[in-house]
Amino acid sequence: MVTPTMNQRYNISLISVAGGTALQYGDNLRKTDLYHGFPYSFDSVVIQNGVRNVVSETYSVYTQPGNINGVQGLYEIGVNQAGAITHRMFSAGVGQ
Repeated sequence: MVTPTMNQRYNISLISVAGGTALQYGDNLRKTDLYHGFPYSFDSVVIQNGVRNVVSETYSVYTQPGNINGVQGLYEIGVNQAGAITHRMFSAGVGQ
């Protein structure tokens, strides 16, 4: 089941999936600014419902349109061959 959610800290609107699977994260995900620190619950939504872009045989980036504080853009989740998320960010103004 897909339900709408809102993150109060950043006024982010996207959808979240109830009963998703656990995700693995790489050690390099340390940025906490507005465009990197969006809720981790969005990651499974982007992976399940977004567009998969194959970058190489060992790396894919999933994207899904959304907004942060009214700014339209794309959520990006990069996943390596082992299934670990190594990149997550919101690209403002992209994909409009």
